[in-house]
Amino acid sequence: MTTALLVVAGGPFVLSLLGCALLIRFASHLGLVDKPDPTRKIHTRTIPLGGGLAFTLPLFLLAWLVAPLAQGLLGELPYPGPADPRWFVGLVLVLLGLYDDLRPLPWPLRLGAHLAAAGAAVFYCLPPLDMASRLLAALWIAAMINAFNMLDNMDALSGGVAFTALLYLAVIFLFLSPERPLELAPCLTLLAGLAGFLWYNRPPARLFMGDAGSTFLGFFVGLTSVQAAVQQGGPSAPWLLPPCLCAAACYDMLTVVALRLYQGRSPFNADKQHLSHRLVQLGLSRPAAVFVIVLMGHAGGLCAAAVYAAPPLLAWLAAAQLGCWCLLLVALELGAKRPNTSEGRPLTADEKGERHVTP
Repeated sequence: MTTALLVVAGGPFVLSLLGCALLIRFASHLGLVDKPDPTRKIHTRTIPLGGGLAFTLPLFLLAWLVAPLAQGLLGELPYPGPADPRWFVGLVLVLLGLYDDLRPLPWPLRLGAHLAAAGAAVFYCLPPLDMASRLLAALWIAAMINAFNMLDNMDALSGGVAFTALLYLAVIFLFLSPERPLELAPCLTLLAGLAGFLWYNRPPARLFMGDAGSTFLGFFVGLTSVQAAVQQGGPSAPWLLPPCLCAAACYDMLTVVALRLYQGRSPFNADKQHLSHRLVQLGLSRPAAVFVIVLMGHAGGLCAAAVYAAPPLLAWLAAAQLGCWCLLLVALELGAKRPNTSEGRPLTADEKGERHVTP
């Protein structure tokens, strides 16, 4: 088991660290840079892009190269092999996101691709479900692809929230559903890769993940949360688990879309009205705003674990409590008086380099 853990988690962590260092060095030569844009971004200098490649590549290497060649080594902790369809769908999203990082695509094309990827994942990666459940699962996965893409607007934010969700998914698979190693092992691999990336993405960030990373994170978390919900012997209230687990990403996406629609704007127009920006407007520093949202992710993860383990009534009560906290946050936001500045106060020296890139 120790050797398998080193291969599944230790190797990806080291590869991610090395990959991030190489991207910082050579991203500009590849055209993978994020330039300042005062209308929708908050960083003030050009930052290397494409860090998502550093934490997604180990997943594909383990599935397509290491696992087939070292089945004996990984026998204690099985790993999904090269035929697992999630890797093909995930690779398509990574490549699409990478192209979007280099040459931004129109939102209808991106949204259509995300819906197609979500539909393929539902039909090929999940157990047989009725048509209504398949439609709900596809919409959920597509929503999470876009939610984590939207959440990538401050240093360590999207990666931190995804890390939290993956951590609780790993806890669910390890302690509450130990017979599911094929879901546990990829969670550990992505957790390790994200840890390496977050070392370079912590404020002030030296590397951004880009759409290649954020869309894959949304896909992986969305799909894996549904797998945890619909597996045999899973939670008594299965469809409560995914929204509880991803409460922070859902809150950010729903509120910013509601704000844009209320203002008569397209929900796909990028701006600086995300939860993180609104918390800064209320007086928090950017690292503090990220900490609050990641803490919200921990609250959702604990609620998801409770939903998984508890009988139906307690599961609904746990979800209702999380919903009440979200409504309380809405009330606090609506009642708060914001300073009359773009983000509440001037930038401090340690905050420069953060950004907003996605709608």
